[in-house]
Parts: sequence; structure tokens; C-alpha cells
Amino acid sequence: MSKPEQPSEQDKPDEKQMIVEGLLFVFVLVPAILFVFSMIITDYLAQTPPVRSFDDAARNSKTRFLRIKQAKRRWRSWGLSQMK
Repeated sequence: MSKPEQPSEQDKPDEKQMIVEGLLFVFVLVPAILFVFSMIITDYLAQTPPVRSFDDAARNSKTRFLRIKQAKRRWRSWGLSQMK
């Protein structure tokens, strides 16, 4: 029976190479993957029509604000005219 072959020192990846591969993964591959996903999401959102209810809600809240503002002005002017 022969001994199982041990991997030689040359076959083992050295520590520097592992560090370089790790840095390559972190600084190149991860940002590239995030960039691709962001482009996919951006493309999807560009094709999706905006929800109309958000626009209507914003318009309605602005209209309500202006009505309240006008009512306060009228009330103040009415109050001042009654004091004279």
C-alpha cells in the first residue's frame, strides 16, 4: 500500500494569491453585480407607468392647503373688520 499523495507546496495557493483574489472579488465583482442589478431595476421602473393616485393625492393636498389658507385670511380679515 502506498501513501496517498500529499499536495506539493507548489500546488497550494499561497496566501498572497488568496488575498488578491479576495480583494478582486470585493472591489470588482461585487460592484459589477450591484451595477447590473441596478440597471435591471432602473429599466423595470422606467417601463412601469407611474401610479396616478400619488399625483392625485399631491394635487388634492395642495388644493386643501390653499383653501385653508384662504379661509384663514378671510377669518382674520372678518375678525379685524368686526373689531372696528
